[in-house]
Amino acid sequence: MKRAVIAIGCLVLLAGGSRSTSAQSLEDIELKKAKAQQLKKQQESFWKDFKFGFLGIVETATGVNADRPEVATLLYFAPQIKYKVRYRLQLNMGFFGRYLNRSTNPWDLTDWSLQASALNFWKDKKTTKIALSANLRYYLPLSIASRFNDRHGALRGVLKATRAVWKLYFGFEFGAYYHFARYSTTDTAMQDPSSDIVMTEGMILSNTRVTLSQRLIFAYTPWKRLTLSFLWTFYQRWGYQPTEAYDGVGSTLITDTVRKNDVVYHAFSAIFDATFSVYKWFYIALGYSSFAPVQKGYASGVSWNPFDPLYGQVYLDLMMIY
Repeated sequence: MKRAVIAIGCLVLLAGGSRSTSAQSLEDIELKKAKAQQLKKQQESFWKDFKFGFLGIVETATGVNADRPEVATLLYFAPQIKYKVRYRLQLNMGFFGRYLNRSTNPWDLTDWSLQASALNFWKDKKTTKIALSANLRYYLPLSIASRFNDRHGALRGVLKATRAVWKLYFGFEFGAYYHFARYSTTDTAMQDPSSDIVMTEGMILSNTRVTLSQRLIFAYTPWKRLTLSFLWTFYQRWGYQPTEAYDGVGSTLITDTVRKNDVVYHAFSAIFDATFSVYKWFYIALGYSSFAPVQKGYASGVSWNPFDPLYGQVYLDLMMIY
């Protein structure tokens, strides 16, 4: 009898243990399912923050120089991957078409660029209300001028401070560029480095290595569909520093020491722009732009005139921003 009671007790304990183990396994399975569902929701919410966008522009521009006018159209397309709208990765692509027969290169690419941006990543909400944005861009040497001169592209970093008051918008932008070139030289027709859109060129510097820029931005929105803007940019450029003394023949400037290239070349650009919102993502912009050296020559001296016809042009943009 005693042995029977012990046997029954062991069976009860085993049964209880089995049920306990089974219950514990079911709870583990339930927890795993809950964790999996939570992880799935987190992943879904994470990917919901990613969006696709793009900027498309068709720009036609003509120089105001009556003696040597330039007429061209730029097709510009920049697909974007946006994370929480504020952070973006985009590829800037452009294609030129020039209409005049005397143009050396009637068809050309811009130097495409890969850009990472952080829009309004910081803002002083208490006092100044100033917001900061930044972007980093690397230019791919795809244009005819870049390939012909064996350029290796350029790296640009920009920090921008903005402030909106009533219908007014103010901005200050600081940019720094480093230009890569195998032979430390480029052609003399240097394009405005801060603009992929406005096709402004000027005789600035033949072997730029470093460029600094400071841009002032003023905008006024008298109507929700219309924005009037003025942008003025200062440029300082330094040429490549030679690594060895010149050993050519026939020059009276031959020395045994390396020449110091410490001259700073100054240039400026001015843009007057009116942008009209047509419908949702579609815009039309009409404006005037100029990109010119400050020193026009030893005989001409210094000039800050943005309306010099040698460097000015008017443009019409058809834009789509999504």
